[in-house]
Amino acid sequence: MNYKPDDREQVYLEQNMIKFSSVLRNLGFRIGTSEIAETISALEHIPLLDKRAVKAALRATLVKETTKAPLFDRAFELFFTLPESLF
Repeated sequence: MNYKPDDREQVYLEQNMIKFSSVLRNLGFRIGTSEIAETISALEHIPLLDKRAVKAALRATLVKETTKAPLFDRAFELFFTLPESLF
């Protein structure tokens, strides 16, 4: 069963996708508003509390060049890791 965010959480999710997309753009990924919308739509169909499923959905919608997949993986791990677990 998929977790369905409430309105406040949905806004937070969308803001995070915009921020993460910006990080990826700075790393050379070509991401427009349609990719962001596609990503948010994809997240509606997976369990948001499953980090592996979220990563797979974002990777499928945002990585267009296979050579950039390792860079995406590293950016994802850094962006979606709790700060206290980095130490």
